[in-house]
Amino acid sequence: MFFEFYKDNTALNYTDSQFMFGDSLLIIPFLEKNNFVQDIYISNENWNYLENGRNFHNTNTLLKSHSPHKGIIKEVYFGLRKQIKVFLRGGKIILWQNSKLAGVRNTAMLQYTYSKLKINLDHNGNAEGDIIFDDGISLNTIQNKDYIHVNIRISSYKDELKFNIVNDVDEYSYKFYDIRINEIIIFRASELNRNLYQINFYLKTGKVIRNVKFNFDTVYKNSLVILYNKAIDIRKIDYVKFVKVNQCKSVVFKEEFYQNITTSATSS
Repeated sequence: MFFEFYKDNTALNYTDSQFMFGDSLLIIPFLEKNNFVQDIYISNENWNYLENGRNFHNTNTLLKSHSPHKGIIKEVYFGLRKQIKVFLRGGKIILWQNSKLAGVRNTAMLQYTYSKLKINLDHNGNAEGDIIFDDGISLNTIQNKDYIHVNIRISSYKDELKFNIVNDVDEYSYKFYDIRINEIIIFRASELNRNLYQINFYLKTGKVIRNVKFNFDTVYKNSLVILYNKAIDIRKIDYVKFVKVNQCKSVVFKEEFYQNITTSATSS
């Protein structure tokens, strides 16, 4: 906690009862047998339950004006099931896999399992994450640049989710399925959902996949779930466009322009 929130001395008092996994996930373990409620420290940012996307804390802009890391103390309820609580930080994008699927007995098997993106928007409607893949066994991976690194950003202002390849390997040398996604889940998507008409995938080949299936979370009315029938390698995606009702005509024109440019480049 202290290394991530080093500007807030309060974080020092909670290093023995909670911890950060990277800069995106906050882990709250169940430590005392009969204690179902626990005080935790969180930075003053958006925080959501990773499992279901339910809001846990909303950014207080008044506190933000004092310090970017000024934190607060909140209670977390473990309930009768005594489950560990995991929260996704606002402004972050992570890759998520279901380890409870039939046949998955270790992390190596997860490499042959499709992935999902989980996105939690910050109070400005933006988020970013870096996804890195390697084979898990090779030595000198960094020195040899034998890994895949994709930077992903979402901007509610632009209504798009952008995929940028930072480092890549030969397409056929990475044979695992974990680089393919079949679902994107966006928390705090109420503004993004407003007047949403359709979702289109723009691929780096110039192809446009229109009208990708999506739905809204009906329980917490908080998340946008994008479902793609066939899992797709994230390296092939240029960006995902969220088309609003008032943008339909401009998007059709942009798609035609996008395809014409690609066709001209191929012909030349």
